[in-house]
Amino acid sequence: MRVELLQFAERYVAWHARRVIVPSEYLKRLVVGWRAPEKKISVIYNSVEIADIQKEKGAARADLEIGADEEILVSVGRLVKWKGFSPLIDFFSELAPSRPRLKLVIIGDGPEKDALKTKIWQEEMEGRVILLGKLPREKMLEYVTAADMFILNTCYEGFSHQIIEVMGAGTPVISTAIGGNPEVLRDQENGILVAYNDKRAIKEAIERLLFDTVFAEKLGKNGRKTARDFTVERMMQELINELRVVRKSANS
Repeated sequence: MRVELLQFAERYVAWHARRVIVPSEYLKRLVVGWRAPEKKISVIYNSVEIADIQKEKGAARADLEIGADEEILVSVGRLVKWKGFSPLIDFFSELAPSRPRLKLVIIGDGPEKDALKTKIWQEEMEGRVILLGKLPREKMLEYVTAADMFILNTCYEGFSHQIIEVMGAGTPVISTAIGGNPEVLRDQENGILVAYNDKRAIKEAIERLLFDTVFAEKLGKNGRKTARDFTVERMMQELINELRVVRKSANS
């Protein structure tokens, strides 16, 4: 009942609002599917503060006491089933025996925490898969900057603010081609897109980034360039423009 009421409220607002702002073309299509007029729906992408990401990879690793030869995969998000952390641990467990310096660091908290702890114990991955819990943004960004890559294995995403932050740190991104993610990630150019829970594609992407450092550096550099487009100033100007449209329509 609670979900149904929320869905009704969302549709009611979309039908009656003068303007509807969403953070991705994917969500715009979703709202249009509610029969809201397309002409009153605008896309304004999320923003990130790139200035908050000040450290380079080597400095971040030194501060976190991560060895230069350690291979670090990072994933960040709420620990819920649809974020795909459990299968990600399965994929990692298959790679781990051949990569003794490889570690998976998961940052976040949520209802799946105990189940993930149990899985790590059952697969004998203690010390290789590390659950850090929820961290302050500054510390989370430090781990992301220190990592060799970031992985997002989610089955739903309106538009991932997390991806933009990671790209701003210059860390290569592997993400599912879900929701609004393909609107910012161009496969093989500034990131790698895979299908949700595609074990083979995810493992191949991880292995390529570990073996092909030139390719990894290219994705990191291109990702950082992309992130510079998602500024707070750009977002605020677009919001101001939308408010002007609303005011003009109210006065006409």
